[in-house]
Amino acid sequence: MNSTTDMPIRDTLSQSGTNVTVTILMCVLVIAPVGDLLILVTILQTRKLRRPLYLLMANIFLSDICFVTISLPLNIATLLHGFPPYGTVVCYIQSFVTFGAISSSACAICSIAVYRLTQVCWSSVYIRISTWKYMSVVMAAVWTVPVVMAAAVGGSVEYIDYKFTCDHTGPHLDVVSITALYLPIVATILGCYVKLYLHTKNALQRVQAVMTLPLPAASHDVNRKMDDVIFRCIMIIFVEFIGFYVGPGVLNAIRNKSDPPSKGIIGIISFSVYRIHPLVRMCTSVVLNKELRDAVLKLVRVVNVDRRR
Repeated sequence: MNSTTDMPIRDTLSQSGTNVTVTILMCVLVIAPVGDLLILVTILQTRKLRRPLYLLMANIFLSDICFVTISLPLNIATLLHGFPPYGTVVCYIQSFVTFGAISSSACAICSIAVYRLTQVCWSSVYIRISTWKYMSVVMAAVWTVPVVMAAAVGGSVEYIDYKFTCDHTGPHLDVVSITALYLPIVATILGCYVKLYLHTKNALQRVQAVMTLPLPAASHDVNRKMDDVIFRCIMIIFVEFIGFYVGPGVLNAIRNKSDPPSKGIIGIISFSVYRIHPLVRMCTSVVLNKELRDAVLKLVRVVNVDRRR
């Protein structure tokens, strides 16, 4: 297996830095898959959650499980050994899993935005595309598009020392993935949530126009909460995208222009930020989604009761 080496890991990262990074990755490796699996079981076991938006959300947690359980142990082994203790085949698997899992979760987030838009604005369309036939096609596309893209333009795979992991070396993958995948996804998500916000505002204005009396204060509070929910969805999606997808790329660009003593620190921060997103996303989903949180707690209580019996 070839290695694109800028500086060896031992020269760019201190022992304390290695220990901290490994500890962080171990926490993600232990907690995130358990939480994601619990959410998946909850969605499948709870009847009221077995609807399109939650089924599409399940793909996000499934992709995170694949990423954490396959890629992270290899990253940890590399950090502990100072080099990748595995061969070319495993390097290929790690690269495809990393790119595929990240990209499939982005596709799933985009599909959720589209389904949510049709649910609110075009209910007749939503009913037609909520059948198992359409759902199967969407979920298949969520998983196959990133893999096909990586296979077509990813090129060879090498271990890249300053990234602390294996990665595709094809010069066209970044360009194709950004222009044909990530930019359309961002544009679609932004368009869907802007349309949802405008639709909600127009609906509230129509209600107010036909009323002879002003809305009570309680109704104004409800209106503000509805607007807050929509804006929060927009902020969560873009903060996550910027923080966990664009952020590491920016840090790597800064690293390339930094002095040698700073390269290891900036590189490992970029490496860690990119890999803690499954844990952050799992926690965020449970904390902000009351319906999902209540279903998870109910399932845990049922399991505990059955064990006591």
